[in-house]
Amino acid sequence: MAYVQTQNPQRRALTIGAVGVLHAALGYALIAGFAADFVEDVYTYMPTADYPAEPPPPSPVPSVEPSKTVDRNLTAPRPDLDLGPRETTAVEFDLIPLTPPGPLPGLGDPGPVIPSPSPSASFTPRAATPLGSPGK
Repeated sequence: MAYVQTQNPQRRALTIGAVGVLHAALGYALIAGFAADFVEDVYTYMPTADYPAEPPPPSPVPSVEPSKTVDRNLTAPRPDLDLGPRETTAVEFDLIPLTPPGPLPGLGDPGPVIPSPSPSASFTPRAATPLGSPGK
């Protein structure tokens, strides 16, 4: 029975001291854990050299000179596609009337569904009342 036990001031001081030590240990662990002095900076030397770029290959020299006359009658080439109106044919499909699915295999026929005459409660409802003596 916790209410009958007497309080001892020495035991209370020991408990407060133990809690203080635990807080100090936890604080030190957090500070030491967040200190990032264990990561070493690693520098590696990578030698580099300047390599001269190769010159591009010489462009081929045209052997035939283009004509100096300009053709003034330029026309666009005619497309090979016929873009005129086309005739389309409609396809008719025979529609199959939908039927309700049959019973599932293995479950059997559940039988016809019989509606209930009127919904009724399975218990008598009553208002909430407090237990015991609420005036005390």
